[in-house]
Amino acid sequence: MNPAISSKDHAMRPITASGAYPEFFQALCRSAARGGREGYEEAGRGLVAGLATLGPDSTALDEWAEDVDVLIGLVCPAAPIGRGSGLTPWALPEDGAVLAWFASRLPRCMARVPRRRRDSFLRGVYEHLHYEEGDVGF
Repeated sequence: MNPAISSKDHAMRPITASGAYPEFFQALCRSAARGGREGYEEAGRGLVAGLATLGPDSTALDEWAEDVDVLIGLVCPAAPIGRGSGLTPWALPEDGAVLAWFASRLPRCMARVPRRRRDSFLRGVYEHLHYEEGDVGF
């Protein structure tokens, strides 16, 4: 991310929502809805792992990467912002801000995650970003 642009300022820029609704995510959600072993946690891990390919068509890849860096900063608020930066969570993420990031950028995907299962979805997102040190496929 451009150091001259704070993550708060970047998060405030108008965002074009992606129409992405990948088959793999739909399948994970179907499995979770049927009581699959991993539930919506696996759907969260899967969605965040594929973020590099899910940006809006009208957004350049580097702009989408900056948006994803904002998500990583929300998940690991006291850690350096950026993919592959050796993330160490020193503070707890704000679940509402993370969910809002997904809802504004991938609304079709978030519509598929029931509100009562969003805590499970977030666990998957957090696990992936922490264990994979921010790797989302770029």
